[in-house]
Amino acid sequence: MNRKQLKGLVAGGVSALALAAAGQASAVDFVAGDTTFTLYGYAIGKMSYDLNENIGDATGGSFGPLTDDEYAEGYTDLDASQSRIGFQVTSDMNGDPVVTRIEGDFRGGSGVESTGVGQFRLRHAYGSWNGLLAGQTWSNYNSFVGTTAKLDFGGLAGDAGYQSRLAQFRYTVGDFSVAVEDPVSDIAFGDGSAPTGSFGEKDSLPALTARYEGSAGNAGYSIGGIVRQVEDNAEEDSVTGYGTFVAGSYDFGAVSLQGVLNYVDGAGSYLYRSGAPDAYWQDGDLETVSAWGGTVGVSVDAGPGTINLSYGRTDVDDAEEFGADEVHENAFLNYMWQPVENVTYGIEYAYYSADDMDGEKRGDANRISVAAQYVF
Repeated sequence: MNRKQLKGLVAGGVSALALAAAGQASAVDFVAGDTTFTLYGYAIGKMSYDLNENIGDATGGSFGPLTDDEYAEGYTDLDASQSRIGFQVTSDMNGDPVVTRIEGDFRGGSGVESTGVGQFRLRHAYGSWNGLLAGQTWSNYNSFVGTTAKLDFGGLAGDAGYQSRLAQFRYTVGDFSVAVEDPVSDIAFGDGSAPTGSFGEKDSLPALTARYEGSAGNAGYSIGGIVRQVEDNAEEDSVTGYGTFVAGSYDFGAVSLQGVLNYVDGAGSYLYRSGAPDAYWQDGDLETVSAWGGTVGVSVDAGPGTINLSYGRTDVDDAEEFGADEVHENAFLNYMWQPVENVTYGIEYAYYSADDMDGEKRGDANRISVAAQYVF
C-alpha cells in the first residue's frame, strides 16, 4: 500500500485506520431507481504495550495518567471497540441529491475491562440537501488536510480545530462553509472568587464557525474560525471567545508534508487535546484562556507501505491560574501496509509527555501498538 492509498483510509478521523466516507469502493451498495443505499464499516483489532504507566486502552493513549512517580511499569491491552458500522442513503432529486447518513462505533462507555467491549456510540446522524446540512457530524471548526496517518485513535495534540462531532446546522457554498453548532464550554474554578451561586456554565448562544478548504495543484489548505460566548450559569458574567487554525499539506510524489497551527482565546475547549478551559474566575470576573497548538508530519512511501512520522504540541498561557497542564506533546512513528485490498496492518511507536501548571515535567510515557483492520 503506497501513501496515496493510505490517505484514502484517513476518512474524517484522526486515526489512519479510519474508514473512508460512505461511497468508497469497498462499501456495499444497493441501488433502487434513483436511490442508493450504502452499507460500510470495519472490524479492527488493536494491541498496545505501555512501557511505563498505563496511559489508556489499546485504541489510544491519553495525557491524564502521566506521572513521574515510581509506579509499576509495563501494561498490555487488546481492544476492538473502535470497530464501526454505518449506512448512507442517497436519493437523486433532479441533480440535487438528498443524503442521509447514520454511523456509530463501540467507543461509548469504552474501557469496560470485564469484556473489552464498549457500548454503541452514535458518531454521525445527519441529512443534507442543496448545501444545507442538519444533524450531528464533524464540527465545521475542524480539518483533516494537515493530518498525518497514525494508529492511535486519539491522535496528535494540536490537530486542527475541535476534531470531533457536534450537532449543527451548516451551509456550504463551494469550498466555503458556515455553521451554528452546539457549544462546548468549560469554566475553571480559578481563584475561587465566583459569585455566590455561580457554578458551571450556561449555553445561551450557539457557537458560530466558518471554514474555507481547498487545493491548488499538489497543495491542500484549510483555514477555520470560531466565535462563541462563555457565560456562567448564574449569568453573573460572560466573555467572548474565539479561535482560528490553518492547515496545509504538500505532495511531492513519494513524500508528503503536513502541518497545522492553532490559536484560541476563550475557546480552550476547541484546542485539541490541550486540556484547557475556556475561561476562569479571577477577582470575581471571568478571564479568557489563551493557548496555541500545532502539528507537523511527514509521510514516505517505503516498500509495500508507508512510513509516517508526526509531532504535536499544545501550550496554555497562565496555566497556574486555573490548575491545568501548561504543555501537552506527543509523537508517533509508524509503518502501515495493505497486503490485500480492504485489509490494513500497522505497527506504531508513540511518545506522550505533559508539563504541569508550573511548567515542570509531570510525566512521560512510551507505547508500542499494532493493529489489523478489515473493511467492508
